[in-house]
Amino acid sequence: TIGLGDICPGTPDMVGRIFLSLYPLMGGLALVGLGMMGFYWLPGLIASDVPGSKIIHAFYCSVITLTTIGLGDICPGTPDMVGRIFLSLYPLMGGLALVGLGMMGFYWLPGLIASDVPGSKIIHAFYCSVITLTTIGLGDI
Repeated sequence: TIGLGDICPGTPDMVGRIFLSLYPLMGGLALVGLGMMGFYWLPGLIASDVPGSKIIHAFYCSVITLTTIGLGDICPGTPDMVGRIFLSLYPLMGGLALVGLGMMGFYWLPGLIASDVPGSKIIHAFYCSVITLTTIGLGDI
């Protein structure tokens, strides 16, 4: 549901098309990886009495948290203050990481921002990244 048609994408080359195709996947994998590290290493985020592989539980808890399902079956267990801060900031850090990744792609890859649009390219890169991530697709400019 991207459907922009305003300033991004312009006329991307093959690398730009590949980036636009893989951008959501790369961002999603990065977010799951970040969550897995937090759930794996921070004490109390996974219940201690759950049998099985901790890495599998970390993956499960990361996906459950990112999708806002929040079942509460094995995660969070009994998090300490650091764990609670992580659980509060995890979605925000993920969003910022995705916007940053998108800005790099829109800024550096030729053709992802229409060349006839006046103004700062960094502002347009930020705009295109946020509009793409949120699946708004305005077509306003």
